[in-house]
Amino acid sequence: MEADRATEANKKFKDKVRGYVEYVRTKKYQERYKTSSLRVLVVTTTKERLKNLINTTQSVNGASFFWFTTFKEANYKNILAEPIWVIPSKEGKMSLI
Repeated sequence: MEADRATEANKKFKDKVRGYVEYVRTKKYQERYKTSSLRVLVVTTTKERLKNLINTTQSVNGASFFWFTTFKEANYKNILAEPIWVIPSKEGKMSLI
């Protein structure tokens, strides 16, 4: 889970996304955690920032495991079961379970 407070530039976030993608591509993630399943949850400050992060993530091939929402939408009651998560490659919002 990434708590994005909009304190880093999109380029720095893109570098972070590339790092995750490379970690998965080299199979090091799978070797370490004995699974190929990965989801990076990003909670950010505003809808505008959310759009920027989604656009940045979409520019990196293989980054389909990033899901996004805002602090305003996420809370302890809804973070798992409510459709608050935006997946860049899908329409609408999804729930974690």
